[in-house]
Amino acid sequence: MLIFFINILLLLQIVQSAIESPNQLLPNNESSIVDPAQKPVYIIGIVFPDAKIVKLNDSNLSNMIITSEMAIEIAAESIKINKIIPDVDLKFVRYYSDNNISGKTAWSTVKMVEDGVDAVIGDMVSTMTEISASITGLWKIPQCSCSSASVSLSDKDKFPYFFRTSPSVVLYGEALVDWVHKMGWKSCTLIYTNSGVGRQVSDAMYGRRIRYGTAMERIAVYGFEPHQIKRSLDQLIATGNRIVLFADTDPISQIRYLQYAKEAGVFGKGWAWITMNDISPGFEQEIGQDDHISEYDGLMFVSGLWDLTGEPRYDSLNQIWKSKRVPEDYTRPENWESDGLSFNGPSAYSCTELLALGLRRALDSYDGGRSVALSDLRNRTFNSSQMVPSFYNLDYTGPAGQMVFNSTGDLRFGYFDISYMKDGKSYPYVKVKLDEFEFRPNTTIIYPGGTTEKPVGTIARHEVNPNIYRGYGLFAFIISLLGFARKPTIVKCVLLQLFLAIGFSLTMGSMIAKNYRVYRIFQNVFTIRTTRLKSYYLVRMVGLIMALAVLPLIVWYAIFPMEVIEYDLSTITFCWLCSYPSAKVGNWNNFTISELAVAVWCFLLVAVSTFLAFKTRNISSTWSETNQIAYVSYNTGIASLIASPAFFLPLDSYLVSFYLKISSALFAVSFSLAVLYFPKFFVIFRVILKETTKFSLYRMNADSEVELTKPSYSSSLEDNLNLNMVAKNLFDFTVQAHEGVLPVKKMARFEFFSIWELKHIILLPMKQSFVLTDKSKKNATLHSYTDCEIIPSEEASHHSFRVRTDVGLVFLFQVSDREALERWVKWFKGGKADEATVKKDQDSPVPLDQLSLPKLQSTTFGVGNDSGTTSSIAQPSMAAHSSFYTPSAFSNISQQIQDGSQSALHNPLLSSNNLENNMSGINGGSFGVVQSSWQRYS
Repeated sequence: MLIFFINILLLLQIVQSAIESPNQLLPNNESSIVDPAQKPVYIIGIVFPDAKIVKLNDSNLSNMIITSEMAIEIAAESIKINKIIPDVDLKFVRYYSDNNISGKTAWSTVKMVEDGVDAVIGDMVSTMTEISASITGLWKIPQCSCSSASVSLSDKDKFPYFFRTSPSVVLYGEALVDWVHKMGWKSCTLIYTNSGVGRQVSDAMYGRRIRYGTAMERIAVYGFEPHQIKRSLDQLIATGNRIVLFADTDPISQIRYLQYAKEAGVFGKGWAWITMNDISPGFEQEIGQDDHISEYDGLMFVSGLWDLTGEPRYDSLNQIWKSKRVPEDYTRPENWESDGLSFNGPSAYSCTELLALGLRRALDSYDGGRSVALSDLRNRTFNSSQMVPSFYNLDYTGPAGQMVFNSTGDLRFGYFDISYMKDGKSYPYVKVKLDEFEFRPNTTIIYPGGTTEKPVGTIARHEVNPNIYRGYGLFAFIISLLGFARKPTIVKCVLLQLFLAIGFSLTMGSMIAKNYRVYRIFQNVFTIRTTRLKSYYLVRMVGLIMALAVLPLIVWYAIFPMEVIEYDLSTITFCWLCSYPSAKVGNWNNFTISELAVAVWCFLLVAVSTFLAFKTRNISSTWSETNQIAYVSYNTGIASLIASPAFFLPLDSYLVSFYLKISSALFAVSFSLAVLYFPKFFVIFRVILKETTKFSLYRMNADSEVELTKPSYSSSLEDNLNLNMVAKNLFDFTVQAHEGVLPVKKMARFEFFSIWELKHIILLPMKQSFVLTDKSKKNATLHSYTDCEIIPSEEASHHSFRVRTDVGLVFLFQVSDREALERWVKWFKGGKADEATVKKDQDSPVPLDQLSLPKLQSTTFGVGNDSGTTSSIAQPSMAAHSSFYTPSAFSNISQQIQDGSQSALHNPLLSSNNLENNMSGINGGSFGVVQSSWQRYS
């Protein structure tokens, strides 16, 4: 269908243009195509426009055609002399295309196929090459172009057998980006036409700039009308860039655009413009006047490099070239020897020689051997299916340089000349060979405006990182002390992150360690693992917390090196960032996966600190800082929530992100200092100023040692009188009761919500009830129980029992030894303790070293080694017996009260003898506490 459609178009074009028969280089074309009596013939078709017709509109294209034909003729002679394929005759047949009539180009290509050509050289213009290459590809005919640069020709689905010895526009574009990097500019603006080829070139150049980290703004030109040009120029001014890459291949359009740029003031001193291809000859035609042409001095071009002087193959071709007669249609006869090869001559020579070398390789690798290949070639049945572009990777270096093709048939490397224009003529100043820049010695580069001063690349910019010299006051001073101000360094970036992680973890870790000590002491009086409460253990705990906070950062630093980069925020502002360019995974610009791990760990520390503060909320402020820690934890959480959006903002919002982070950090730090540390400093300095005692960080205030042992009862005369009055009006029956102070835990649905607390217990076995009060004896709760049982324990020194109430509550109680455990369980079950057990408790108190009390526990619970110190809790708060609250039991006590003496119920200074006299005849085994010498936890 495709060929049928093409034939229809051809017929229409034939009627309109009356095409003449193809003019062939060799006479008697048809007799020369196939000659069975001679050696096999390999026919190479040459399809170019007619140079005489093209010369009327485009002298450069005419010169390219003439020099290419001359280079092919020289290459054919060289192949024959060097006997590259001695057993095959090469025949070259000339066909004509038309750059204005696509139908004529298609007709010439079809005619080549009908004539049985084996390979094709051409075309000169990309649009014509696409037509011919699409047809030759259907017939598996290799085709090489020496000048077509379109990106579309890289599509192997459409052009499977096409390759080229000239760089594609992609290589030109990459050369422009390489040039920007080589000149030391960090940013540029790319102006490209909004066409298929223009967009492909733009994408290729934009991808190339990633290799160097060059910032690039792209501006599409939708046409070359005045309003379209002005709109793109306004966009150029808005970018702030002064380095402009103009990616367009039409010289007339480029010159028109540059004229408007000159009028807009964006082409002059401080700017740099570079275009594809040398368009200096076009200025003479479009502008004409020499004085106006000089205004464009400094315009730069990147064009294919043809002068490879020093390359043996090029020097050999150049010597032969100078000996040839100048064709009569060549537009610059006087420059034939100097720049005749600049019009793609070396590339055309390379095309011819590569086709011959490719044929030799095909003959050698042919199925059945070389003889079979020659026979098939003679019979016109030669199989050329393997001769795809990559087949011609023959380690070949010709007059146009080294030829290495990729799978698309494009050169992997190019040879380019970069030059500047002065007075309408171009002056090369650097060669690009295989991505290597070679500056010409003793060459002064001229930039737009006729100056030799290198442009800075962008308009004046300044960083937005905080600067203490700009007058931000105390805020800026604190920031600078923290290391956030001015340009960061790698060391500063690393230390900042480590210090933040260490400082936060130490602060939260110390609060956790202190609250953990308080929690363990007060939640379990008879704790066995006392070593966990010692200072060195807590220091290890804080060290572990800190290590877990910095470990992810250290691992990240070891794997991915850090760099300080500039990030453009606008045309005039930028910021310095600490970046990890080698981290492809776990790097989200604003934060990394290691920083995320540290943030999660810090959040857990805040949660644990808050939890411990909640669990110790009822403990005296002398021993606990629950309120302060709760306030700090709460405000730290609020500060974290305020700062969290900063991690998700784009880098363009650097200032917002920065101030969110630093403000939150300063708020959290300031609040923590004010609440936790400044009060301690105040107390310390107050002690120093008073000079009442020698200052020591390891000395505790003597008053605080008995803070928890102060008697909770009242010793006033009025309270004692009221007590006697109540006692006299009670019922006349007696109730057996047992009293003591025990560690109690009320079991919750979740065990971690339960906590051991010291409670005052009054047990009434007859009523199967018990009363629990706190140490102040103000908050009392009455419970009726149904069962009591001993809790088995693997630890020999851990004794506890469980009590269930009628409403399903469960209470756990702890006692000091096995005897006390059995006594309390028997009391709960309604029995009395054995007299022997009570006697044993009276005579043989449990030594303090067997109680396994933790550090400071003796002070906390009123048990000490100092014989001169008597704990109020260690003495009985009430002497009770079987006839409880009978009036006669308190007669002597009442008399003592009336005499002004203190009651034995509340006066710890009364002697034991007085107590025994007052309680004569009373059953001493009725209570858990029978005398002042009996141990506290019964």
